[in-house]
Amino acid sequence: FIIQQIIFCLPIDLFPHIEERYMDDSSLSYQELLEENSRLRRKISELERYEKECEKTSEALNNSKNQLRDTAEKIPGVIYQFYAQPDGKVGFHYASEGTRDIFGLDSNPADLFENFSARVAPECLDSFNESITEAIKNVSPWRFEGRFIKESGESIWFQGLSNPVHNEKEILF
Repeated sequence: FIIQQIIFCLPIDLFPHIEERYMDDSSLSYQELLEENSRLRRKISELERYEKECEKTSEALNNSKNQLRDTAEKIPGVIYQFYAQPDGKVGFHYASEGTRDIFGLDSNPADLFENFSARVAPECLDSFNESITEAIKNVSPWRFEGRFIKESGESIWFQGLSNPVHNEKEILF
């Protein structure tokens, strides 16, 4: 009877092996059960402290992300993160709202590269694509200057600059 009460005080869902181990009255003494109960309570306290630390870290990370986003929105121009993967896939992980302000394009990264490329002036498109291909191939800084045609028909000159970082998954510009 006492063993049953102690077991029900423990979070069985966190420790599924508990029920099997303690259901046999003869397997552990009362003192051993108290010690095990104490050990498990310490483990629970440790997990609760860890959870609080994770919450604080997550909050700090969110604050940093918001601060970075706010800073990026105040910088004239476009801040972006372009990727090139080994399978040939390229695109953007991120683009600031300057994309909308300057180019008239939605900053949603999903279709941004395709939408941007489609508006690079026809006489600049080949050299634009070649500059990207060379930067990826050589993992070298990307520099390009060309003309962009907005949806309204207005033509603007732009300059793109970025330095690569190569990680195990992709090259980032």
